[in-house]
Amino acid sequence: MLEVSKKGNYAEWIRYFLKGTIIQSKEAANRAAELEKYSKECREKILDKANINSLKIFDALLGNPYITIPTAKKITKKDYPSAQRAVNKLAEAGILREITGKKRNKIYLAEKIKAILE
Repeated sequence: MLEVSKKGNYAEWIRYFLKGTIIQSKEAANRAAELEKYSKECREKILDKANINSLKIFDALLGNPYITIPTAKKITKKDYPSAQRAVNKLAEAGILREITGKKRNKIYLAEKIKAILE
């Protein structure tokens, strides 16, 4: 940036910026491909063991790997017990893991999704 402000050397700065953009784009494309592959694997597990509510929750996890039962309730537009069953099915399938250790106000994490997104 100093070269740009002192000498007006924009070409170097643009090359540097474009190189960074290319690297970030490739990494994002790789993460997207990995998420798509994992999504297909999980959908097969979910269809064997769960219902449409679990699929809705799983789709939401692709954007945010953390979930609570109240959030699952909003996503599925079902009552609390139905949302809880759907989350439990995802946990039984190995997709979610409860991370608080609490009896109430539990938070679940889709660890594989989180790892892909990081």
